[in-house]
Amino acid sequence: MTHPVYDIIAIGAGSGGLNIASFMNSIGLKVLLIDRSDEHIGGDCLNTGCVPSKALIHIARQHKNAQEVTAYGPQLGGSIDLEKVMAHVKGAQDVIREHESAEYFRSKGMDVVLGEATFAGKNAVKVGDSVYHGNKIILATGSRPRPLTIPGVEEVEKSGRLFTNENIFSLTNLPKRLLVIGAGPIGIELGQAFRHLGSEVSIVTNDAKILPREDSTLSSILHERLKEDGVVFHFGKNTLRFENDDTLVVEDSATKTEEKLYFDAVLVSIGRVLNTDGLTLENAGIKTDERGKILVDEYLRTTNKQVFVCGDVAATSVHARR
Repeated sequence: MTHPVYDIIAIGAGSGGLNIASFMNSIGLKVLLIDRSDEHIGGDCLNTGCVPSKALIHIARQHKNAQEVTAYGPQLGGSIDLEKVMAHVKGAQDVIREHESAEYFRSKGMDVVLGEATFAGKNAVKVGDSVYHGNKIILATGSRPRPLTIPGVEEVEKSGRLFTNENIFSLTNLPKRLLVIGAGPIGIELGQAFRHLGSEVSIVTNDAKILPREDSTLSSILHERLKEDGVVFHFGKNTLRFENDDTLVVEDSATKTEEKLYFDAVLVSIGRVLNTDGLTLENAGIKTDERGKILVDEYLRTTNKQVFVCGDVAATSVHARR
């Protein structure tokens, strides 16, 4: 089958790819949008990030506010039904998903192809047995949670106690003790939400503060607020190993002493990994550094000037020398 030469090919239908593809389509350019499956359209934001987390936070805040009102007389009984909470989360996603699907974008005149994309040349992308050509190509493939690789992690995963932001919203029973590994934005916001819902939350990190990339004054204020909420922090701790499926052994980075932390569920939020595997970037003349990060210039062009990056792969890419 012969395909047209597209003005724009967007690989990845998350926030970055969708914004570019939708705008370019609206001004009359011929656009092809590619993603792995219809379920992946919307990217991390719709499926495992912004939308579900903010829907969860909304209920968590309501629960916290209701508890605070009891100081003035009203009585509050029972506990959170997490299955109903997660049904609310899914409902919030479904509202947006009506306008973020292959069928919807096709109805707007955009071509959509579902499947794994690989580069077949400097301006060519292959999906299945078909090759598509584009004058400009946008890489917006996003990122995924960095896995925790310490002894015993496989047993915790087999027990169903190990979570990332990709599967934490599948929980149907509120964990009594939630241990969060990592004090970045994902770990902090989800840890706070589960604390407001009623879980005992502990956050462990090898850093000296929460949100280490943010302004120290702001992170200190948030740290104090979280402590007031009852969140327990373990700073300067290295994760050594899991024992059984409910115990994490950590080591104090200063004293080298070990401590055991117990949990019913553990949320791993220790960073992100770029989704560039299998793209065969070399076929398009796209270079990476020794860590696999894409080299870009100040205009977010790769070493193939017809291929741009946006979204997570842009935020974590590095600038190429001119």
